[in-house]
Amino acid sequence: MDIQTVAGLLAISLFSAFLAVFVVGRAGRPKSGASNAALLAGDASATRFVFEGTKLVNATPAALLLIDAPVDRNAVWPVLQKKLEIRFPGARAKLDLLAEPGVEFILRGEDQNFLLGRLSATGFEVELGQNISPAAPASVEQQAIGLQFKELMFLREVCDLSPILVWQQSGDGAVQWANRAYRQALSDVKPDCATDMPPYEPLFDKVANITAESARHSLKIPGTLNPKWFEVSTHAQESGDVLCFAFHADPVVRAEEALRNFVQTLTMTFAHLPTGLAIFDRNRQLALFNPALADLTTLDPAWLTARPSLTAFLDRLRENRHVPEPKNYKSWRERIEALEQAAEDGTYEENWPLPTGQTYRVTGRPHPEGAVAFLFEDITSAISLQREFRSELELAHSVLDSQDKAVAVFAAHGDLVMSNDGFADLWGIDPREMLARLGVSEATKIWRDQCEPGPVWDDLLAFAAKPGDRVNWQGQVRLKTGQGLLLEVKPLTHGAFLCEFTAAGPVFARAQQKSTILNLDA
Repeated sequence: MDIQTVAGLLAISLFSAFLAVFVVGRAGRPKSGASNAALLAGDASATRFVFEGTKLVNATPAALLLIDAPVDRNAVWPVLQKKLEIRFPGARAKLDLLAEPGVEFILRGEDQNFLLGRLSATGFEVELGQNISPAAPASVEQQAIGLQFKELMFLREVCDLSPILVWQQSGDGAVQWANRAYRQALSDVKPDCATDMPPYEPLFDKVANITAESARHSLKIPGTLNPKWFEVSTHAQESGDVLCFAFHADPVVRAEEALRNFVQTLTMTFAHLPTGLAIFDRNRQLALFNPALADLTTLDPAWLTARPSLTAFLDRLRENRHVPEPKNYKSWRERIEALEQAAEDGTYEENWPLPTGQTYRVTGRPHPEGAVAFLFEDITSAISLQREFRSELELAHSVLDSQDKAVAVFAAHGDLVMSNDGFADLWGIDPREMLARLGVSEATKIWRDQCEPGPVWDDLLAFAAKPGDRVNWQGQVRLKTGQGLLLEVKPLTHGAFLCEFTAAGPVFARAQQKSTILNLDA
């Protein structure tokens, strides 16, 4: 091989080594096992072509470098004849004779180059090589070319072993090169397509229209129920071609589908709740709401579907008079900021008395990923009932306070639940101001300490401990000050009972006191 030829091959290798990983079409699966065996026989770096007639059906990577791949398989024959005629005079005529059965030739050129042609069961085989003695040292140029070729083969192997689909296509969408994963996917989707040599059929529609953004595409595999999903991204090259990558997206699609089903289930569940629900994402945009929210707030569902911000949502509530009326707009803004911060901490819970007369209980709770959920509950009926109950209690207290007797009411479990002012004046204690509960045992002890000894208190404790059939009974006691008291005990509903203390004169005969006490064991 002359120096000029070696230098030319070296230059081609240096400029094409990395680009060839994406541009050069690697020989795919041959159409027959014999063809594949013939192609791989001998040195893997050999320059070898296989033709059927004048159509290229297979070639080694080094052979594709020689004819400037990517190639048109139907146009390789004349191009190869022209290139070989320059290096091996008479090669064109020899190649034309290959159509005759049994014809085989070998032409030798300069620097031990040779051209071998033969016709076999696999088709026309054309091989270009060089006979070098194993003992002869390789030149610097040959060593450089060998290293570049090894690097090229390594990079090609990396691309073919990658699970990512990689291919190069022209501006019109024709696939000029593809790695093994792409060719395997093409074989699965379209079993009748040829995957041995480029150009290949496109797998995805409309990929040529993608410029920079990634897009999701599906492939329907014959014989399978569910399609395979891929995330396809493209990168434009200076040559005008497009380099494409397709990542497997099945796990992502399944996760998104599961999330959609979960959200739909939640939405259907929330649709029947009487409590209004509004979930705002980390950007404070409305992400989810239920119909009860629109009913409670009188907000247009179409406006809510447009995903307003939290501030816009609360401003619209203020316009609809569904928030407590603030004194001024500045205080309203400050309140909004405090509300959002409290909801993030999970501490916001407040009753909103509305100008319309309704009362809402609003609760803010943090959600994962920085989201915030607000619950709106109409508690107008509960507040009204609570007010009525409180009013009735106040009325009952007024009635008791108007009595000239000291009254104490105990529940079935023995705790003092109600007393009047006369009770506080008589005994010097006001249970309404005490933090701890006052039970019948503690009350009896207080009364016993302020009175002279007598059996009334033991009878009272026995009465309280016997929640069965009860009857009214009374007894007389005397304070240590000499004041006489008449104690009347009356059973009430649900196991409660009432004690009334009435002034009965300064002195009582002990015989009379004993005669007035009912026998509780009778």
